[in-house]
Amino acid sequence: FSLSERSPDTVDMTTARDFIDWLVELCVVHGIPCNDTLLNRCEDMGRYLYACVIHRTCAICGKRAEIHEYDRVGMGRNRKKIYHEGQRVQPLCRVHHQEVDQIGQKSFDEKYHISWVKLDAEACRALRWRK
Repeated sequence: FSLSERSPDTVDMTTARDFIDWLVELCVVHGIPCNDTLLNRCEDMGRYLYACVIHRTCAICGKRAEIHEYDRVGMGRNRKKIYHEGQRVQPLCRVHHQEVDQIGQKSFDEKYHISWVKLDAEACRALRWRK
């Protein structure tokens, strides 16, 4: 198929967006480096963030990620005893994880135009976290 408007095989916008998301996910899965953050290239942020969580890739810069718990653990919540399924997370490298702790979650989200993803059973298995 073609993305060109001049081609007789032009696809609809939904298919084109899906193809772009597939390419972005392919880059995450295979660790393909890009000049720009894939966060700026994805159409479906949830799909992108989910792939980054599963493959422990920073959603901002593409480096090896830690999983930032959007819903904070601590203050009475024991990390080893809680159920992580349904918990909101962001895949961030050490540098970006420290930045979110320094400037606050709201400021960080606005700066990078990022959201979060909820962990499901498959993601918990991939992370080896308690379901």
